[in-house]
Amino acid sequence: MTSRWIALLALAAASVPLGDATAQTLEKFRFAYSSNVPGADSTFLFAGKELGFFKEEGIDLEIQPSQGIVASTSLVASGAVDVSSGGLEALPSFIEKKVPVRAIYLYGDKTMFKLGFFKDSPIQKPSELKGAKIGILSLGSGSVNVLQFLLKEAGLTQKDVTLIPVGSGQSALAAMKNKEIDALMYHDTGFVNFEANGIQFNMYSSPKLDAGYAGIGVWALESAYKGKRDLFVRFLRAYTKSLAYAARDPEGATKAFGRLHPEVAKNPKLEEAMWRERMKIMPVVGPGGVSEWGRLKDEKTAFENLLEVQMLSGLIKTKPPLDALFTPELIKDVNKVDLSKLP
Repeated sequence: MTSRWIALLALAAASVPLGDATAQTLEKFRFAYSSNVPGADSTFLFAGKELGFFKEEGIDLEIQPSQGIVASTSLVASGAVDVSSGGLEALPSFIEKKVPVRAIYLYGDKTMFKLGFFKDSPIQKPSELKGAKIGILSLGSGSVNVLQFLLKEAGLTQKDVTLIPVGSGQSALAAMKNKEIDALMYHDTGFVNFEANGIQFNMYSSPKLDAGYAGIGVWALESAYKGKRDLFVRFLRAYTKSLAYAARDPEGATKAFGRLHPEVAKNPKLEEAMWRERMKIMPVVGPGGVSEWGRLKDEKTAFENLLEVQMLSGLIKTKPPLDALFTPELIKDVNKVDLSKLP
C-alpha cells in the first residue's frame, strides 16, 4: 500500500455505522456507465457490485453502458437513468444549455488525459510539436480539449499539428509501431496497456492542470437527488465503500471485477496495473488530503481549470458558477459510512 492510501484506515476507524441495510427491500438504481465496455478505470464500481456493497445499502444497481460521457449525460438529463460518472468534461455544456444536472460527488483532482512522447523520438516537449502528427482515440475524445490547452501553454494551436484518430487496441498499437504518429494524447490507463505491449513513453502533463482539475465525478438531475435524497445517499455510500476497498486492495478489487466480467478482465495483472494508474489522479482522503469522501481539496481552482479548457475548445461560451456545477449537500450524510467492515 502506498502512502497515498494509508489514511484510508484511519478514516475507516472514525466512520459511523449504518445499521442493517441488508434487511431492506432492494431499490432499483440506474447507473449510466460512460463507455460501452466495462473497463479497469472503474474497477472499483464493478468490484463493489460483485462484493455486494450496493446491496448492503439496499441498492439493486443496474449498470447501463453508453457511448461516452455526452451519451451518458443525455441519459441522466432525460431521466432514463439516475446518475452517471466519469470525466466531467460534458457537464458545463449541458449546464450552459439550462439542463439542471449537477455533480454531486467528486473523486478525481487531475485530468485523466496525458501527452506521451515516444522515448526514441526527437520530439520530447509540447513546444516541439509544430508540424507533428498526434495520435488520439477519436476526434470526439475529451483528450482533444486538453491537448488544445497544452498547445496553448507551449505557444501553439491545434492548427499547428495534425490529429490522427488511432482508435484502441491493435489499431492504436499498429499506428505507433509503424511510426504513423509523432506523439500520443490519450487517457492514463491506455498508456499502461501500450507500455505492456512494448511501447515506451516519456509522459507530459500540464503543471497548472496537475495543481487542480475537476477530473472525475458523479452527476445527476437536481430534481432526482433532491426528490430521492435517501436513495442517492445510500448509493453514494456504497460508491464510497467501493472506492475505499479498491484503493486499499487493488488486487482483490481486480479479482472481483474479473468475476463479474470475465470476458473483459482476461489479464488480471494488466487490469490491476491500469486501475493503479487511475488511482494516481484520485485525491488523498484523510490527514494531509481531503477530509471527506466526495470532495476535492481546492474545488474552486479545479473547476476553474476545467472551464478554461472548455472555453478554449469552444465547448462553452460562458463560465457557469461553481454552485451550478457541483453541490456538496449530500456529502455529510454520505460520509456517515462504515468502512471498518470492508473485506
